[in-house]
Amino acid sequence: MAGMRVLVTGADGYIGAVLGPTLLEQGFDVVGVDCGFYRDGWLYNDDRPRPLTFTKDIRRIIPKDVEGFDAVVHLAELSNDPLGELSERTTYEINHLGSVTLARACKQAGVPRLVYTSSCSVYGAAEDGGERSEQSAPNPQTAYARCKVLVERDVGELADTHFSPIFLRNATAFGLSPRMRFDIVLNNLAGFAWTTKETSFAKIRRHLPEFRCLWPAQLGARQLREIFERVQMTEEIFLFRGFTRLEQLKHLVATQQIDSDFYWRPLRQQTEKDQPE
Repeated sequence: MAGMRVLVTGADGYIGAVLGPTLLEQGFDVVGVDCGFYRDGWLYNDDRPRPLTFTKDIRRIIPKDVEGFDAVVHLAELSNDPLGELSERTTYEINHLGSVTLARACKQAGVPRLVYTSSCSVYGAAEDGGERSEQSAPNPQTAYARCKVLVERDVGELADTHFSPIFLRNATAFGLSPRMRFDIVLNNLAGFAWTTKETSFAKIRRHLPEFRCLWPAQLGARQLREIFERVQMTEEIFLFRGFTRLEQLKHLVATQQIDSDFYWRPLRQQTEKDQPE
């Protein structure tokens, strides 16, 4: 597998900032693409190699952008339920239509494999309390989850002997990333515990005493504590908008850096008549 050319969308995101270096260290030839919304949030330097990353919105990806790649790993979407509800229409345009646009560009350019990060959110609430598997019927409850189902459907229809899309229905991520997010459950709890010195895991131990994760929350929290100590994290850092996706997008809209459709606004140079008298 070493030497394969891989394009990672969302390379500057929470997962992409870890995945890109990991692929490089394993011998892959990696290029990143990212719209750049969240580059303000950089918690620490990890001294790892980083892929060359170009700035482009996935809604504007064309076949030429993905020519010559052996695989594309697609992470770049509006990334959680509250963020999706900020603008449901734009969520569909980016997460659904943007992802399908990317997949069609990959197929047209001859990219043989697309790895799409879907979500366990597609299953919705398990009212019967039973387990869910890949064969279970989706029951999405939010715009974010509904888009995941639509992408799986529409991109799945593109599959043939030359184009193989793969869908990963991931659970909620947690743990360290230089491009930190504090709007993810464990990261948020760990940040509150560090800054307020108050948090308890007694409830999950009481209700799910036998449950164990392969990557346990304790290990993720321990990693977070170590980096909090190293960077001497304060409440101000924890609450900084750059580490919370919804707040960062609100800031970009409020300061007119992106428009209501979440496209970057070009910088308009002031003319003489723009100057205050």
